[in-house]
Amino acid sequence: MVIVKLNPITVGWGNYFKIANVNWLYKGLDSWTRMRLRAFKEKKKKSYLSNTRIRNDSLKNLGLKSLSTNLSLEKKALPKKQGFL
Repeated sequence: MVIVKLNPITVGWGNYFKIANVNWLYKGLDSWTRMRLRAFKEKKKKSYLSNTRIRNDSLKNLGLKSLSTNLSLEKKALPKKQGFL
């Protein structure tokens, strides 16, 4: 439920700032988002004894969109710039 609400915001931010050189910033934001989702899950579960960590693959399988992945896909899809002649 949280991921479904979070994805449109993430994609919107990604589309707004994609023209800038923000790859390093996107990686940091992705890391922070995953950390907060893990903390939210642990708090909701109310079990701090479990030492298992939610893997990034698991969050991706749940549908979490990644800013840095979307940026790299966008850059690959852009046509190559050609010279004036």
